[in-house]
Amino acid sequence: MPDDDADENLLDIAPIYALDALTDAERAEVDQALSNADAETAESFAETVAEVTTTMAILSEADAVEPPPAVRERVLAAIRQVRSGTVSDLDQRRRRRTRIWIAAAAAVVIAIAAGVAISQLGTDDADATSQSEILAAPDIQTFTGAITGGGTAVVKLSKDENAAVLSFLDVAEPNTGNVYQVWKMPPTGNPISAGVIEPGQLPDESTGLIIDDLGDATALAFSVEPPGGSPQPTTTPFGLVKFA
Repeated sequence: MPDDDADENLLDIAPIYALDALTDAERAEVDQALSNADAETAESFAETVAEVTTTMAILSEADAVEPPPAVRERVLAAIRQVRSGTVSDLDQRRRRRTRIWIAAAAAVVIAIAAGVAISQLGTDDADATSQSEILAAPDIQTFTGAITGGGTAVVKLSKDENAAVLSFLDVAEPNTGNVYQVWKMPPTGNPISAGVIEPGQLPDESTGLIIDDLGDATALAFSVEPPGGSPQPTTTPFGLVKFA
């Protein structure tokens, strides 16, 4: 009788295997487990390895690099995200696992090739991977809104991830002594703060600002606020992006 947990653990390791982030002993152990796996698991393992390897090869073509130790931590974190989901079908689990891994691997390779750290407004590297996950979501949608004074706000939203990535195009920075505050707009009730943007930190297409826990929000609004932000908007919003 197949050991479902063993097969699942083996498939979890497939992206690490593809990234060559295992020791020789660990790789030999995986090879041994793979030789004892059922045909469906072996096929899923091979497909995952092929997809991740192909994506990494494309991303690394200009500047091939060895994966740093941090890759191991990223992949283990990604495993925890995948394992926390509730997807019943093996092929669906493989597609979800591969999508998350390709997004994580892409974020790592792009950062290394560019020679810069992946950064996020008020977040760390783990959030940069989350941004890649959002942008890789199959249900991603793009919404835009005009900004008073010029420019455009762009929101790339995934309902499956319950999150969005916000960026501004040709929008002026906040004046010294002020910040821009982002608000999630529910169908009824008061706006909910989604964070502040300091002068010099306006997110563009290459950085982006993650907006988590969208819930039933139907739009994002932006207002000028004093340093640190406000519990509720104190000025008339200068921009609005509706999710419809």
